[in-house]
Formats: sequence, structure tokens, C-alpha cells
Amino acid sequence: MTSKFTTRLMELAGVEPAGTDDNIYDALVKFFKNNPKPTDAEFHSFAKKLKLTPEKLEEKLYFMFAALLKGVGKHADVPDEKFDQEQLKLGIKTEMEHTDNLYIAKIIAKDHLVELPDYYTKLLAMEKSEKTS
Repeated sequence: MTSKFTTRLMELAGVEPAGTDDNIYDALVKFFKNNPKPTDAEFHSFAKKLKLTPEKLEEKLYFMFAALLKGVGKHADVPDEKFDQEQLKLGIKTEMEHTDNLYIAKIIAKDHLVELPDYYTKLLAMEKSEKTS
């Protein structure tokens, strides 16, 4: 059985889920959360634990990375100057609640701002009204 995470990655990459029990992507996420800058030896040891060659594990890692990039940041290439700077700044701060990566927070904020230029002002107003209700 394929995990939800793996299924979503395959959707984003435009690949049909194979229906196999492939939790390697989940294992990769956990590995990199625990080892943000692994050495080659650590990565090779991890591959061996999964009964894969390092090259095969790298192939899966690149697939996962490409799928994630396809799913986030459709507007990442839009120059920052095209956005209201206060909204972008507020958006980055808000999205940092979901990630430790400033770049990821910015591209998520840009995606929201393309859809609604004052997204973060409206979001704050909505959150404020919920707190007072």
C-alpha cells in the first residue's frame, strides 16, 4: 500500500501510483529531518538499511524533490517587486509558522498573493474576529 505522502508526490510528478508498498519517501523525509547535512557515508549507510544502492536512493530523492517543487511555488519566478512589499513581508512571517525555510515561506506567500493581493491583511482580520467571537 502506498502512503498518502508518496501518492501525493506521484500525483505532483504526473506519475500514476504503482500500488506498491513504497514508504521510502517517508523514510527519506525522516532521515533528512534528523540529518539535514548528511555525509556520503551516512547517506550510503541509510541506503543500505533500506536495501537500496545509494544511486537508487538518490534517484528516489531527486524524484521527491522535483515533485515537491512542482507542487509548491507556481509563482516563485515572479519578481518580489511585483508584490505589495508589506503583504509579502507579512506573508513570509505568516508562512514561517509552517516551515523553517525562508525561501519556502516566500514562495507560498507569493502563491497566495497572486490569488488575492491583500490575502494576509484579510487573513489577519479573520483571525482577529475569530478571537473576539
